[in-house]
Amino acid sequence: MNRIILITGEKNSGKTTFLKYFIDHVAIKKELILGGFIAEGIFRSGRKTGFDLIGLSHYDKKLLCTNIPRKGWIRMGKFYFDPDGFRFGENQLANLPDGVNWMIIDEYGPLELSGKGWRKTVDRLLEKNGLTLIITVRKEILTEVIENFEGHELHVYDIKNSSNASITRELSKLLPS
Repeated sequence: MNRIILITGEKNSGKTTFLKYFIDHVAIKKELILGGFIAEGIFRSGRKTGFDLIGLSHYDKKLLCTNIPRKGWIRMGKFYFDPDGFRFGENQLANLPDGVNWMIIDEYGPLELSGKGWRKTVDRLLEKNGLTLIITVRKEILTEVIENFEGHELHVYDIKNSSNASITRELSKLLPS
C-alpha cells in the first residue's frame, strides 16, 4: 500500500503554487529526496500559453504543452502536448534517484484517466509499496481519480478551503521522524 496525497482545486487555484511552497518550507528543510515534477505555467502578455515540466531530481526543464497547434502533438482542451514532454515526465517518474522519499506529480488529469499521459508509469510506481505521492488534480475529476487509487491510503486537501501553511502542517505529520 502507498500513501497518496491529492491536492485539489479548480484551474488556476494555486495547486502548483502549493507544491512550490511545500518544497521550499518542508522538503528542503527536512532534506527529503524528491522525485517527480511540477508543471509551471508559461505566460505571455498575462495569459497562460503553456506549461514547462520541472524535474525535481535535477531541476531540469522541458516544454510539456503550448496553445500553438503543432503537428503530431496530442490535443487536450486548448493545449497541444509534446510527446517529448511526456517522455520527459515519464523519465522523471521511472528513473528515480536512490533514496527518494516522496514523489510529486503535477498533475493527474483527463489524459491519465483515459489511460494516456503518465498513467502507465504511475500505475507501475504504485505496484511498489511504501511510496508517498503528492498529486495535484482538478476538482472536477477528483471522484474519478480517487476511484483510480482505491486500496491506497488517501489524503485529500482542497486548496480553496485551506492555506498552504495549514496543508503543509498536516503533511509534516506524515513525515518520518
